[in-house]
Amino acid sequence: MAQGWDARPDWPDYTPYELRAVGAFVRLGQRDRALAALDYFFGDMRPVAWNGWAEVVGRHEREPRFIGDMPHAWISSDYIRSALDLFVHERDRDHALVLAAGNLMQTDLLIAGVVVLSLLGLIVAGLLGLIEKRLLRWR
Repeated sequence: MAQGWDARPDWPDYTPYELRAVGAFVRLGQRDRALAALDYFFGDMRPVAWNGWAEVVGRHEREPRFIGDMPHAWISSDYIRSALDLFVHERDRDHALVLAAGNLMQTDLLIAGVVVLSLLGLIVAGLLGLIEKRLLRWR
C-alpha cells in the first residue's frame, strides 16, 4: 500500500463514503496521499467484477455481513467527483482552473475513461446550454 494513507487495517468494516477524501487531498495539493487513498479504495471493490463499492465494506471478503445497498450510488458519486478533481478543478481563491492536479500517469485507465466521458458530457451540456440561451434570446 502507498504511504500517506492510514488504512486502519484493524477496523472490521468501513463505509467507502470516504472516497470524497481523495478530492480533498487533491485540492490541498497532497497528490501522493490522494493516489494512495484511491489505490486503497480500489482494493476493496467487491465483488471485483461489479466495479463498484458496497455501502459497507468488510475486511474479510467471505464473512457473512450486512453490506447495505449494492452497488451504492452515493459512493459512486463521491468517486466520480474525486476522479474529476484529479483532472480539473476550480481553485477557490482566484477561480483558476487547475489542470492535471493528480499525477495522471499513475491512475488506472478505467478512471481516465470515466473522467473523459464525464468531461465530454459536461462540454456537451455546456454547449447545449449556450445554444438554448441563444435560441431563447432570438425568440
